[in-house]
Amino acid sequence: MAPPLVSVIVPSRNKAAYIGRTLDSVLAQDLQDFEILIYDNGSKDGTQEVAARYSKKDKRISFTQNKGDEGLVFSLNSGLKASKGRYIAVLHCDDVWEPNFLSSSIALLQANPSAGISFCRYRNINEQDGPHKVAARNLLDGPSRLVPSEELFAHYVRRDFSPVCSILTTREAHEKCGGYDPQYPGPCDYQMWLKIASRMDGVYNAATTSSYRIYGENDSNAMIDANVILIEQYSMVLKLFGSFIPPSPARERQKRAMLRNTSLSSLRQALQAIAQNKGGVARSKCGVAVAVYGGLPEHFAAVGIYFLSLFTPILAPVMRLLIRGGLPMLKKTGFY
Repeated sequence: MAPPLVSVIVPSRNKAAYIGRTLDSVLAQDLQDFEILIYDNGSKDGTQEVAARYSKKDKRISFTQNKGDEGLVFSLNSGLKASKGRYIAVLHCDDVWEPNFLSSSIALLQANPSAGISFCRYRNINEQDGPHKVAARNLLDGPSRLVPSEELFAHYVRRDFSPVCSILTTREAHEKCGGYDPQYPGPCDYQMWLKIASRMDGVYNAATTSSYRIYGENDSNAMIDANVILIEQYSMVLKLFGSFIPPSPARERQKRAMLRNTSLSSLRQALQAIAQNKGGVARSKCGVAVAVYGGLPEHFAAVGIYFLSLFTPILAPVMRLLIRGGLPMLKKTGFY
């Protein structure tokens, strides 16, 4: 029996309300030559039962229940090891594809054999599948095209990367770059895209064929968890440029740009924390920003936001209005 053209890895945990929609969006693809590999990390809400039902209905779907919560990286690497497809996608169990995601992505990869990764335009959706108030930050605009390795790598350094649901990679890309690093569970996908972009070209799919789900306002615990991810990202950048990517003056500049971006991400989250009336969280994020990057402007910004956080109960309504309006003045500076 011939191997499937595409392997779709679906890591799952406590998303019983959404995993059916995710799997249905794969089964509805206009290209049907695929396998679906589900790995569940100790779900307690019925996700496992939903996944098991789907696997019994369709022989292309396999369901593996990990021993407790082994973590996302374990599921991803297990999926890579078990996969048989020439193309590999990761689809989290609450995101969805349009019916032409696979066919359009594969067509572009086949037309551009130097590319190891494709990324499509995406939209943000809420819990009810409607448009989310936060607009998607797509990496590129314009028509579909080949994106040379240096350009793609520079984009990943300067800006937010595309969400996992918008990505399709080749098996060759993973053979060149290895698996996901268990040392960095938070930014593991970001690290993978950087590794691929440092070795291979990419291809941009101008069609909007994936939807990334965003939930309601983050609570304090989730925002503190984001601090851990930012610290992991800082450590990951140092390791990536110290081993996998050969040193050069240009790469050193890119490393500093990535560390600065990590610092700015923490400061943006500090402003969001003020808007949510969480002054303590905002101050912790200012500390992270200072720790990961030594730039004087960023330190001044951190001190300013720290001072604002002392008056969070008064400033929270104003900050909510500013963020809702997109903070246009800060956007022009590249800060927000």
